[in-house]
Amino acid sequence: MAVRDHLDGISRGPEGALPGFDVRFLILPDMSRWVGGQGYEVEPIRLNGHTLLRVRQYGVLVAYCRSVAEVASYVDLDELVELVVLPRGTAREHH
Repeated sequence: MAVRDHLDGISRGPEGALPGFDVRFLILPDMSRWVGGQGYEVEPIRLNGHTLLRVRQYGVLVAYCRSVAEVASYVDLDELVELVVLPRGTAREHH
């Protein structure tokens, strides 16, 4: 699945303005995270009951996006790659 399609599937939700942002958010478990050039990182989060895509660069918040089109205004989607985190104990240790 293309990154663009996967992100679009996550970001779909009810239309309408979001209420004022609250600092309380939840990083969605078992969801993908994408990294790209120039230190960009995109991950889905829940904020005020809405699923958003958080864009950070070198760990600094850039934007909360409601759509893939918004993400694309900050990051070249073709440069994003999915970051795969292996469960503990799956990698063999080399001695």
